[in-house]
Amino acid sequence: GGASAQPSVQIQLGFRGTYRALQTAFLELETRMPHLQLDSLKFTVHPNRQVLNAEVNYTAWQKE
Repeated sequence: GGASAQPSVQIQLGFRGTYRALQTAFLELETRMPHLQLDSLKFTVHPNRQVLNAEVNYTAWQKE
């Protein structure tokens, strides 16, 4: 496929929390910003083992 001419920007975010808190955060973010496209998502266990670290990369497409 070809590249889109629509302007976009790459967004890198980091989150830390319980699995449930991360689910809620992603739901809220993607509900409020439906023009995001998920590019990558990486989970790692925080050293205290009570929470997860999440590294997320999105492409944000400019609204028309």
